[in-house]
Amino acid sequence: MRLVAYWWVNQGSTWRYEIPGEYLWAPKVDKRGRRQVFWDNMTLLEPGDIVLSYFGSALQYAGVVVSSAVTDRKPDFGAPGNAWAEDG
Repeated sequence: MRLVAYWWVNQGSTWRYEIPGEYLWAPKVDKRGRRQVFWDNMTLLEPGDIVLSYFGSALQYAGVVVSSAVTDRKPDFGAPGNAWAEDG
């Protein structure tokens, strides 16, 4: 039996899209084509896990994972997402 995992997510200004949209998104690689462990860790989240969202200098939201990660194109984050690749 797997225990529930707790995940801490530091969110920048994209929280304005992700929290109301009930999703998390991250690019697979940074601008230089390098993977980041904190982005890779998103593939480890499983249904039932708890995600604690930190933004605006405080822990502000807690959510429950409802499905495993899937590959998808970058949502329209406006200017905050301009530096990210389209694949995430």
